Amino acid sequence: MALSFAGNGTIAGLSVGGLPDGCIVSADIASGVIPAGGKMLQCLNAVTNTTGSTTSTSFIDSPLTLAITPSATSSKILVLTSFYFGGVHNTQYGTHVGLFRDSTQLSTDIVTGHDSANYSGDAGQAASFSYLDSPSSTSSLTFKLKYKTESTTAYFNKGTSGTHWGQGTSSITLMEISA
Repeated sequence: MALSFAGNGTIAGLSVGGLPDGCIVSADIASGVIPAGGKMLQCLNAVTNTTGSTTSTSFIDSPLTLAITPSATSSKILVLTSFYFGGVHNTQYGTHVGLFRDSTQLSTDIVTGHDSANYSGDAGQAASFSYLDSPSSTSSLTFKLKYKTESTTAYFNKGTSGTHWGQGTSSITLMEISA
């Protein structure tokens, strides 16, 4: 007998050894009863145009943060970010940005930027990156960008007063991917 698809989503005509109608439903796949590797289980996004600055040489929280609660310990979290940062002109010191999950630093300093000593105004830079994390957790996890300076002042989403660049808008997207 040939396979046929009913209007209600069932398949008829499976031969002996095939799966009976109704034995697999979409909820089974999403819940992990049936492995469905590579499926996006949830997607969250946060956007901010809140600015910040620091003279700290240790990482501080940026305004860009987002929490997610994975549905399975085997899930991976794909982190996508886009952000603006900058430093004071006429210095050779950079702004460093790092990705953190709660208090754990996931990346080395992602971006190190500095203005050239020959540049006459403050400069902002846009950056983006992705990171695939395997947190092995079903607890709420907070992903955030932190930033610091090598010296002088580092800026997040904005430069210093009188800059040649304005306020930026930064975003973070978290996608839970089944294993």
